[in-house]
Amino acid sequence: MNDYYHLRFDAREYDEAECDILAALLGEVGYESFVVDDKGLSAYVRKEQYSGDTLCDVLKSYPFKGFDVSKELVPGEDWNSEWEKNYFKPIVFENRCCVHS
Repeated sequence: MNDYYHLRFDAREYDEAECDILAALLGEVGYESFVVDDKGLSAYVRKEQYSGDTLCDVLKSYPFKGFDVSKELVPGEDWNSEWEKNYFKPIVFENRCCVHS
């Protein structure tokens, strides 16, 4: 299981398109998943792929107003199992067939 860094980018002036552009720039340097909300962007990168220098380079090249950034280590878990326990609901077809994990 992999450890990840969760980086939080709180927009100084929120704009969804700007968050999407930042996600695209981060995706080019190894960030794997993103969640945009009404305050900014959460981005996830494997611990061994994280580089503070690379992040600084991305933020320097970012052409808009910018973000306040925070970082948190997320210890590895069996994320698929967590998803199945918390979000997956069985699907029943015509009371004859049930799809579940």
